[in-house]
Amino acid sequence: MGRDKAKLEVDGLPLLERTAALAQAIDLPVLIVGRLQPADWPLDGVQFVEDAQPGRGPLGGLQRALTKAKGPVLLIACDMPRLSAVALRWLVTEGQSERAGEHGLITINSGQWEPLFSIYTPNCLSLIEERMQQGRLSLLGLIESGEFGYSAAPDWLEPLLLNVNTPEDLREIF
Repeated sequence: MGRDKAKLEVDGLPLLERTAALAQAIDLPVLIVGRLQPADWPLDGVQFVEDAQPGRGPLGGLQRALTKAKGPVLLIACDMPRLSAVALRWLVTEGQSERAGEHGLITINSGQWEPLFSIYTPNCLSLIEERMQQGRLSLLGLIESGEFGYSAAPDWLEPLLLNVNTPEDLREIF
């Protein structure tokens, strides 16, 4: 992308702020891992924490979030500019269903795992720590080795989970 995707603006809001506001709109606590709170951050009630072990990628961020939250965590990427509160409600509801596994619930989007729109439980902390000690930092590897449930994204949800990785992606989405 050439710059911090969290700061890309959609409808006048940086993606990180937009994602946090969506979660707050459905009364979810918001924990942002891996960055310091900007001085001009406008949302109250959002907690920022640094990575416990920098350089460990999303797996390290998930470990920190699970440790800090002490409960299940919705791991949500901030680079989904079409994400909605309805999409987050769907994920919460799915996570409370019998489909959830011991380690959480993974969303399947267009036949692919969506590890950054899924739910993880504290039960996977020991598995995360073991994988990190071995230098195996892949979220996909965590999912392969864990006891997860799976839920296919309905057709209406799939376009809301598109993420942006390049300026072209952003132009194509809008």
